[in-house]
Amino acid sequence: MNDELERKMRFRTSVARAHSQAMSGLSGTLMVKEGPVYDGRAGELFKIVLVNLILTSITAGIYRFWAKTRVRRYFLSRASFLGDRLEYTGTGKELFLGFLVILAILIPVSLIYQFGSQTALSAGPQAYAAVQIGYFLLFYFLFFVATYRARRYRLSRTMWRGIRGGQTGSAMLFAVHGILWSAITLLTLGLAYPAMRLKLQAYKTDRMSFGNHTFSFDGGVGPLFAAWLLPWLGLVLAATPFALLMTDIDFGALTTGDAAQLPDMTGTRSAFGILMIAGVGIFLLTQFWYRAAEVRHFAASTQFDGLHFKSSLSGLNVFWPFFFYGLLLMLLVAGAIALIAGIITASALADGANGQGGEFVKTVGPFAGAIAVLLAFLVAGTLKPIIVYNRIFRVFCETLTLQGSFSPDRLLQSQLNIPQRGEGLADALDVDAF
Repeated sequence: MNDELERKMRFRTSVARAHSQAMSGLSGTLMVKEGPVYDGRAGELFKIVLVNLILTSITAGIYRFWAKTRVRRYFLSRASFLGDRLEYTGTGKELFLGFLVILAILIPVSLIYQFGSQTALSAGPQAYAAVQIGYFLLFYFLFFVATYRARRYRLSRTMWRGIRGGQTGSAMLFAVHGILWSAITLLTLGLAYPAMRLKLQAYKTDRMSFGNHTFSFDGGVGPLFAAWLLPWLGLVLAATPFALLMTDIDFGALTTGDAAQLPDMTGTRSAFGILMIAGVGIFLLTQFWYRAAEVRHFAASTQFDGLHFKSSLSGLNVFWPFFFYGLLLMLLVAGAIALIAGIITASALADGANGQGGEFVKTVGPFAGAIAVLLAFLVAGTLKPIIVYNRIFRVFCETLTLQGSFSPDRLLQSQLNIPQRGEGLADALDVDAF
């Protein structure tokens, strides 16, 4: 209650100050060369995510909308620019209502899909494949819609000095662009992926605003192509075994079941395995450096009211939080499985003399995997915002610089319509990070 009252008081004070300075002519242009400051603490965040985890568990997941809101509010409230903190005014109720509306749409769609799949299965493999492809394309289209609508909602609830952000444009048109560029990327065997990312980012940024001022995006795709070459090479190495295998398979033999006509893959199996592992490894590792290159390039291509953005984010800045989180998660899950296996083995040996050991293992054994999954969920839900999001948000602020002329006191409130519900589609499809 005290935090909510303090937030409202800061909001009213910042609005009154901005209007007072604008009316009295005290507003002026600042020469800026600094970045946002983030002073969040892992201990404070741990208390929030721990309470969120407990309440989400005892409410069968319903509290997760309020939990997400609390985490967002914490991150933004600990970030400031030019001495004024950001604020997040979204509510868990808005997210919950948005989710219910989308759920009322997705449930009938899923039922229709189930009925269509059963009908198409009896009609033949071609009809069944067509239904599956159509269903995939529908949800791939909705993925782009969800990301755009979620961005619009979050910007409308993000405020600085009482002024909120905004996002115009059409989520449907953005999704069409996403589908078309995805097709181009597929036809070019992945080479057009940087161009796809750049075009979609330009669409979003050119329609983003803060107050009565809009952002602009002007960047070429050349630097991103250079950064994409290594991840793309990893994809090629991983996909090559499948391509070679497909060229050697006699699909007629597959349908007739004649094993004599199938290629002997014994000699090439190990080589294919090594090639796939190397390709996947290269792709996963170089992804961190590519994402950092994207952030740097997107920042350098963005302008706002005389301000130019510059980021020095490195691949290691992105890599280490995910590395430590993944390592910790694997160690804890492996330890839990080993502990449970040890308990089951010891109990089975103890009961073996009575002939009950085998039955005990059959009864208790299935719970071992469930406990390990539960442990993974607890660790992911409790530690990921602290180890990953907290660190990445910090280094993002530390490596970002805004430079140029800026008149913060002449910013007027955005006149864009405010979404009344939260990003229900993004919640249903589990799109956003937090």
